[in-house]
Amino acid sequence: MHDHSDVVPEAAYGPGALPAGHRGSGYGRPLIIRPAGDIRIGPRLSGGKTIGVFVPIRTAGTEAP
Repeated sequence: MHDHSDVVPEAAYGPGALPAGHRGSGYGRPLIIRPAGDIRIGPRLSGGKTIGVFVPIRTAGTEAP
């Protein structure tokens, strides 16, 4: 994901709690953080930041850790 803000969200490395009450937004990051194996946030040359997430995928016949 890319955006134009240099600010790293406080929730980026948090537990992935969903927002309190339904506000219509704020659900994307928690849904990605929960299964993420690795999250990397870095600056973009043109300003802003890039957020990369590694989500491990199970193959058929394997159990979740």
